[in-house]
Amino acid sequence: MTRPIEEELKTHSEEIISRIRNNLIPFIPRGTKNYVDHGLAHSIEVGNKKNELVTWLGKYAFAFNPVEENALNLAIWTHDLGCIIDRSKNHETWSVRILKLIDYGIEKDLKNILLELIKYHSSKNTNNVINLKDKAYGAHYTARMDITAATLRLADALDVGERTDHRIDLASRAPPEIIQILTKFRKPNQVTLNHWSAHNSCDGVHLDITNNKVLVHSKYGSQNVANINQVLIPDIRNELKIFNSITHKPKYANYLFDTLRVNIVKHKFQ
Repeated sequence: MTRPIEEELKTHSEEIISRIRNNLIPFIPRGTKNYVDHGLAHSIEVGNKKNELVTWLGKYAFAFNPVEENALNLAIWTHDLGCIIDRSKNHETWSVRILKLIDYGIEKDLKNILLELIKYHSSKNTNNVINLKDKAYGAHYTARMDITAATLRLADALDVGERTDHRIDLASRAPPEIIQILTKFRKPNQVTLNHWSAHNSCDGVHLDITNNKVLVHSKYGSQNVANINQVLIPDIRNELKIFNSITHKPKYANYLFDTLRVNIVKHKFQ
């Protein structure tokens, strides 16, 4: 008996994600520029943040359809593959090129949706996200590209500070001894040090579903709050602006979405 398209999509996507996780993700270099981690831990945490956003959207009876859901899950695991080649702001272009080379049999329509999500997760393409056009998947589904892309971008931006999933080692992006070594021998610039300091000033992020707030948890001390305000909050606020602009478009008016806002909470994340 032929499986429903929803089940077929889910099974195939899970198989692809497993291969990406095992064969590609381990080769994304950790790097030292800003001590950025775009590997396994990052994809897991972006997935966790996506799930929180899906719960918030569900409060208004909104749900991603099976095509959007599977494309989003695939994008979580593929959007930073380009860092294998180039860790600069062009990494999304390399991510697309890698998936065109090694696509693991991703169905054509789903692949077109996925590649657009990857392309528009970059900060370079911020201005165009709000106006993304819907994409058809066969004769049965349409992917709402604007809200799907905005959800990926916001989930990506919310992976800051300490990770909240402890199934694997999801510690801070750069342990103090690494900073000590690099400061002594590599002389990182102040922007890089500020970036590291901000992440280590933050105990994590979670979504307050009831009160429509993104809560950024600061460790104790005024300098920690200052670090977070200087480095982390502007990016989160920018992604919230995009996300809120899309959820308040006329096409989503029937859902009556509230506005998501960001707050710093001065106590340890539980």
